[in-house]
Amino acid sequence: MLVCPNGYYNNLSDHKCAACNSACATCSGSGTSACLSCSATYFLQASTSQCVSSCDPGQYPSSGTPSSCLSCNQSCLKCTGPSSTECTACTGSLYYSPSTHACVADCPAGYVKSSSTANLCSPCHTDCATCSGTSSSECLTCSSTLFFESSTQSCVSVCDSGQYGSSSPPRSCVSCNASCQTCSGASASSCVSCSGSLFLNESSSMCVSDCPSGTFKEASTNKCAACSNQCATCSGSSNSQCLSCSSSLFF
Repeated sequence: MLVCPNGYYNNLSDHKCAACNSACATCSGSGTSACLSCSATYFLQASTSQCVSSCDPGQYPSSGTPSSCLSCNQSCLKCTGPSSTECTACTGSLYYSPSTHACVADCPAGYVKSSSTANLCSPCHTDCATCSGTSSSECLTCSSTLFFESSTQSCVSVCDSGQYGSSSPPRSCVSCNASCQTCSGASASSCVSCSGSLFLNESSSMCVSDCPSGTFKEASTNKCAACSNQCATCSGSSNSQCLSCSSSLFF
């Protein structure tokens, strides 16, 4: 039996070696659908015995021997290999996750279903841990150092006046007690500053209308400031502003 070299096949009509199609490295006949293996830069399409320069959707070009078009995982529209984590595009109701290269029904944390590109999970803004869109004003929860501001759906490093940053999950800006201008927590004894007719009693962290004995209302700071140590009560910080005196002194 005649044995032909690569690039040729045994032509039974004249028992001579005839050239394969140029795309075939080996072949069983002269046509484009008689390839057994392919020339460089081509891939064997087993279903048609053709050598093609690009594989069909749902297939990937394998560099094995022979180089051929193999099926992607069924979840993938396009892929670079056979596993479910080698997808590059997705079909139907599935979305491509760039972080895992998988096709998923729901996008992972940090991603959202794209509003502009079909079947794609787009990354949230870097401020957001989860989101409803890709802008900084479409956050649902925040990255580890920021706080969620519900009125703007954004993540901030410092909450507005009248709020404090709660570190309890999910991290968010929470309203202060109504008596506080700024605060470190939700209770009336977590005030940091006061406004209007209220003054900060620093010993209790409360905003009060009347300062305790030994302090006076300092209008410039809205704080209860300490009297001179000579005064029991006072109207200012100097020893000439006593209203009553310490126990060993006389007014």
